[in-house]
Amino acid sequence: MSPEYMEDGHYSTKSDVFSFGILTLEIVSGQRNSIYRHPTYDIGLVGYAWKIWNEGNAIELLDPMIAKPDDLDEVLGCILVGILCCQRRSQDRPSMVQVVSLLEENEMLKFNCVPREPYFYKETSHSSRSRESMNGLSITELTGRS
Repeated sequence: MSPEYMEDGHYSTKSDVFSFGILTLEIVSGQRNSIYRHPTYDIGLVGYAWKIWNEGNAIELLDPMIAKPDDLDEVLGCILVGILCCQRRSQDRPSMVQVVSLLEENEMLKFNCVPREPYFYKETSHSSRSRESMNGLSITELTGRS
């Protein structure tokens, strides 16, 4: 769900753009956003995509079960579109018309836009950690500052 819908119950066409971005990143990575947690960085799929995009290693997101494509720019472009669609503020997301144009024309990397921090990029605080119990409920353990 888009941030504006979760926070205010506001739904718009930009909410659909957000969902499309999530779906795009799920397809490229072969991971489900709802259950993905990076083992080292303690961030979700969208946060990990953004982190490695900024580091210049976005191709690491590609599902290892997919053979390396001849046109890596196409994969990188799809990752960029996914990240752009997941921007925190709805006005920072492209319209679906822009998304379709970028995907059809294979002009994604020529789209001169630097993505901002997406909505789901918050690392878990060290003061509280959640884990799943045997019955599927989450348990939060609070610890003091060190």
